[in-house]
Amino acid sequence: MNKLGLTTVKAPGRSVLRMIYGKMLFFTAALFLISIAQGAARQNGITLDVKNQPLGKVLKSIEQQAGYRFSYSPQVVPVNETVTLRVKDKPVHDVLNELLKSFDLSYKAASEKVIVIYKKEDGNRLATDDPVATADTAIVITGRIASSEGEALPGATISVKVPPWARRRM
Repeated sequence: MNKLGLTTVKAPGRSVLRMIYGKMLFFTAALFLISIAQGAARQNGITLDVKNQPLGKVLKSIEQQAGYRFSYSPQVVPVNETVTLRVKDKPVHDVLNELLKSFDLSYKAASEKVIVIYKKEDGNRLATDDPVATADTAIVITGRIASSEGEALPGATISVKVPPWARRRM
């Protein structure tokens, strides 16, 4: 107590403030390094050594390593066909080129995190099972697929069943 009868409270010493500052700096640096590591994981090369594995399983492995999601139709991509692939620290596009060339498939980035795999086009014909569809009769539909709660559904696809009689009229 001082002369006036008041109790004095000491402010935290410099050592306490330095400790708090040091911890804040440490956590900020840790968060920064984690974000850099996540970005680097996407840019690092793909390393795979698979023998006689289903294409679908190999695509899942690439998804995990690259941080991308693949979107494709199981009617177009033969997910049960076995593949053998050995790559080390190759970019995603090189791995996909090598993996998909024997199936006459190609791909394109639909967004920063989604890659669409599709059948290569044959001249003016579209990559589809419908022999009537050409570039002149194709209808492009764009949009967003969401759950009943309004959350985006990544990798979701839409297919339209057109009866044979309707195809002839298109």
